[in-house]
Amino acid sequence: MLGAPGINGKRVTVLSKDGLTDFMRSIIFSKETKEPFYILDLSAVTTLMHRWTRALPTVQPHYAVKCNLNLNFLGAMAALGSNFDCASQAEIESILSQGVSPDRIIFANPCKAESHIKYAESVGLAKLGVDIIEAGFPAASNDDFEAVKTIAKEVGNVVDADGYLPVIYGLSL
Repeated sequence: MLGAPGINGKRVTVLSKDGLTDFMRSIIFSKETKEPFYILDLSAVTTLMHRWTRALPTVQPHYAVKCNLNLNFLGAMAALGSNFDCASQAEIESILSQGVSPDRIIFANPCKAESHIKYAESVGLAKLGVDIIEAGFPAASNDDFEAVKTIAKEVGNVVDADGYLPVIYGLSL
């Protein structure tokens, strides 16, 4: 874990169970810096990922990168085997910089810029998320709605007689 991208070369301090408060105070009252700081409890991250793996062995977690863009944290998640849900080209670049294979990334933003889609394809991402579209959902145009229904059929979803379109997911680029 300590050799993971984002963590390798960073200051890592092993704390006793009750040592976190004292450690935080030592940083806050230090004359060296008055900058914000980030404390990552690697044992908590590791424990939670192991719990997930034991409880849901067939479910691959995809961490939503927008929740925490800290490269130290993302490197730890990558080392623990997490997959990633990215919402932009910048997030995809951050995850790839951690040495994560593109097949562990899904591009799931509902409002994807065409340039971001082209970038995702150029770096080998194989999964693109598309949100739920149903009959009556306000689409930009009837042509857009028809295009989404066509994609749904291509990936195995069926539009029923009432025009209901189920979730489209795992769409290959």
